Amino acid sequence: MTKNMLSSAKLNKLAVALRNLPIFLLTGAVSLCVEVFGTGGIFASNPEIVNVAGVRIPLAWPEAIMSVSMTLIGLVLAGAAAAQKADPRKDERRRAGGTQVLAILVLIAPVFYAANALAMSHMREEQGAYLHSASYSADTATAADPMADHEDRAQARTNLIKAQRVTHADLEHLAPALLWIASLLGCNMLAVRLGWRAKPETPAQEKARLLAARTEKARNTRERNKLSGDNVAEFKRRA
Repeated sequence: MTKNMLSSAKLNKLAVALRNLPIFLLTGAVSLCVEVFGTGGIFASNPEIVNVAGVRIPLAWPEAIMSVSMTLIGLVLAGAAAAQKADPRKDERRRAGGTQVLAILVLIAPVFYAANALAMSHMREEQGAYLHSASYSADTATAADPMADHEDRAQARTNLIKAQRVTHADLEHLAPALLWIASLLGCNMLAVRLGWRAKPETPAQEKARLLAARTEKARNTRERNKLSGDNVAEFKRRA
């Protein structure tokens, strides 16, 4: 009987300790999937290599590691903000707002990287369609024709820019991608905030919380009564 009770107590403690594991696993999976876009965009747009102490290091690697780390930091900070918000201590609850703001700020770089990759993907699709279209053949011929009208040749050269290798996203494609990725990670962070399960109060914590509430209520009542008595005394003095 005693062993069964101990096993049940251990299981209860384990359930309390892992109460937020599902929300962390799910939101972590979403964050890492978004990071696949970001990492792909980093390696596609940053081919630079630096030489450090005789070792050639592609700059895309530290950039990608930084982006993944900041995404995970943002997720952890969102969980910390939710825990602070649910904490019965006032000083911890006051810190929740600052923690949440920091969680949003650290996502600026990962959001940009992922949005840039998504926008570049769309640009490559448009580029492929253009290269296999009759417009590409016509623009190539017009740009190379010295007898063609000057404005037509200039327009053809402008159109042929779309056939060049895509190394970064332009603003036209980047803006909607930024909005989409920011909304996705924002909802992911909100899921952590709203789905957070606070640690159950122990009997001692509940007793202390109720005692503090009664003490605060009594203090407020005394202050109101004192203020009311002062007002009555002032009224009698003036009368």
